Amino acid sequence: MQKKICGYLLYSLALFLVVFYILIAIRPEVIIEFKTTLIFIIISCLLIYFGGILLSKYYKTNKPLKINLWIYFILYILLFLNLTLFDSSWGRQGFLFIKPNMEYLKESVNLIPFRTIYEYLIENFNNLTSTSTIIYNVFGNFVALMPMAFFLPLLFSKENKLKYFFLTILSIVLGIEIIQLIGYVGRFDIDDIILNVGGSLLMFKVLKIKEIDNLVKNIFLLEKNKIDIKKLIKIFCIIGVILILLILLIKYRNSLYQENLDTLHYEMQIVDESNDICDEALDKFYEDEFYNYYFLCQKSDQVYAIINSKDKYLVKDLLNNNPSKYEVDIKRIEERLDFYNVNYQKENKYTNVILDINLIHENKSYLSPDVKVNVLDKRVVEAKLDYGNSKMDLDNEKYNIALHFIPKQKGTTTVEVSAFNNQELIDKREYKISVDKELNVKYEKIN
Repeated sequence: MQKKICGYLLYSLALFLVVFYILIAIRPEVIIEFKTTLIFIIISCLLIYFGGILLSKYYKTNKPLKINLWIYFILYILLFLNLTLFDSSWGRQGFLFIKPNMEYLKESVNLIPFRTIYEYLIENFNNLTSTSTIIYNVFGNFVALMPMAFFLPLLFSKENKLKYFFLTILSIVLGIEIIQLIGYVGRFDIDDIILNVGGSLLMFKVLKIKEIDNLVKNIFLLEKNKIDIKKLIKIFCIIGVILILLILLIKYRNSLYQENLDTLHYEMQIVDESNDICDEALDKFYEDEFYNYYFLCQKSDQVYAIINSKDKYLVKDLLNNNPSKYEVDIKRIEERLDFYNVNYQKENKYTNVILDINLIHENKSYLSPDVKVNVLDKRVVEAKLDYGNSKMDLDNEKYNIALHFIPKQKGTTTVEVSAFNNQELIDKREYKISVDKELNVKYEKIN
């Protein structure tokens, strides 16, 4: 009788934990990390497991443990659906069900096998993509459906055959990918399908190894299958070696990421060794796509950047042919020049107009709109947005961004500017552009 009472008590505690978690999770202002969710589920499953063992011993049957499998399965399905469709901490924003357009499909569909995997494991391996991002997008997708290889064969006898299991997993993954696409909660990526299905099939084959299969059934169904301990130890040693190698690879990748991160986070001091004693003439030290940058006298060979109090470089060298290991851009240099009161001049290379577009107000915060530019005759002029110098004017609730008109040849054309909130048009403007034979540009707002 004591076993029965303790068993139901453990089930009650598990139910209390699940209800408590749900009451917290449904509050819109609360964002629960995945680790916390996982801890809640593991503790609940352990309580259910030991409760099932006590009830099985009391009733002298393993039926409570078979019921447990269904409970574990349901909890796993809820966790999986939450992560793939609803969890805001994983970038899910809930269903929108907006009719997909060609631009959205182009950005959200990848049908080229191994392209995403290659980008993360090869192209992004030694850059500033965080290790956690790589793990989530590659390893996370690989292990996401591995539990299905545990649940399906134990709950459904047909799923013990590889072909039925493969078709089931493929159907589940395709369904999730399609829902993510039409619900605007993710991408349809053939590599996600490869990783999800591949991970599930690998786990299926591992769990079908006789010693592991018997061990699983002994633990979760209280069967008394014979196990060759030596073979089991060998299998676990192989799995252990693979895990150790993965951990070492992750640690190595983390060290690369930290080295790359150090190239962004550093102290920079600007030293003007000319002391403004120089010939008075503009001295261009850098130019980018839209601007020319000048010192107000001839001193580009005398203005240095000292990084971390030890490495010394000419500012113009850092910007034009960076000889250092540090990531340097003109925005950072401008900030340092201003801080150390080194005078310079920034000139527009092209005629431009500052667009002041209303900011998007969402969830007590402001977002910049998606701005699109269309030039009716691209032979006359090219129009480009300067995202690098765009600003959010929160006082006036405006998004300020410069639109530069780059002349190509004499003529007239029209430039259309459209701003969107998701797919909804919120602002539209038109400019008449005239280019003379000297490639001087004039513009006039016509709408």
